[in-house]
Amino acid sequence: MSRASVSALEYLLDAQLPVLLYSGDADFICTWYGTMRVANALDWHGKGEWAQAPTTDWTWPAQSGEKVAAGQFVSAQNFTFLRVYEAGHEVSFYQPQAALYMLAQFIDRVLLGASVEDIEKLATIFWFTAEFRLCRKDGIIRACGAGLLSLFGELEHALSDVPIRLEFEPSKAVEQKYPITEYQPLYFVADSFRDATAKLREFNKTMKRPFQVRYNPYTRLVEVLDSKDKVQRFAQSITN
Repeated sequence: MSRASVSALEYLLDAQLPVLLYSGDADFICTWYGTMRVANALDWHGKGEWAQAPTTDWTWPAQSGEKVAAGQFVSAQNFTFLRVYEAGHEVSFYQPQAALYMLAQFIDRVLLGASVEDIEKLATIFWFTAEFRLCRKDGIIRACGAGLLSLFGELEHALSDVPIRLEFEPSKAVEQKYPITEYQPLYFVADSFRDATAKLREFNKTMKRPFQVRYNPYTRLVEVLDSKDKVQRFAQSITN
């Protein structure tokens, strides 16, 4: 992991934004052990609590109702590191169901109950935010997407005068086509991490679902709220 990435992570953590680091335990490009060492070395406001946080087994629910062992995680305050079992460099390729559940838990459960069209839109937003995003800091355009930070040529291209730059608006980003075999002709620029997060949450509200879901932090489960009884039980669990 680059020094720029470490600084970006510390900035996000101290800004109280939720951060998830995940690695496949069969990844020989960026090993999970190395990523975990970086997580342990981060300098942020919750590092003391992080150092004492336990390692917990992580599972995802199969259609049969069985809980499938999928990895282990460490979590403290707004920071979580997840090791995914039997996954290589692209976790979503090797363990797609576990990866979907992981993302659903992390990004406010926006994928659960969403239509295929909306999931495709979210995938496009992921491309222009998590992978290839630019952000302003102190009036200077900076690269902050994982794809940019891991590709020197793309990084140099992104910060040059060649590509088009547009203000980040999720409703516009979802309509934008992107190449996967050449440098990006267009990048979206966010005013800040906080601003981008706020816009994504507002965009999430426009997605229609046949039911609502909530993450129960006490049981660490995503619960489907499709009846009055379930809503009441969920409210009671919070009260208790």
